[in-house]
Amino acid sequence: MGEDRVKVRVVQGPMAGSEFTFGEHDTLIVGRDPKCPINLPKDPCVSRHHLILEVCPPEVRLRDLGSRN
Repeated sequence: MGEDRVKVRVVQGPMAGSEFTFGEHDTLIVGRDPKCPINLPKDPCVSRHHLILEVCPPEVRLRDLGSRN
């Protein structure tokens, strides 16, 4: 039995072509804030803390943080 891994690939926008590979549980915040692991500083449609990406291979969850954008 192989090790579970999840690969997240960005297909559009300023980070298009970026890939993130996860082999264990991890939680990342996506937003404009410079401290966000996935940072989109120049996107006016994204809030400072826009969503949470939670990975627990083989599952992935996106949770909207209720921003106005």
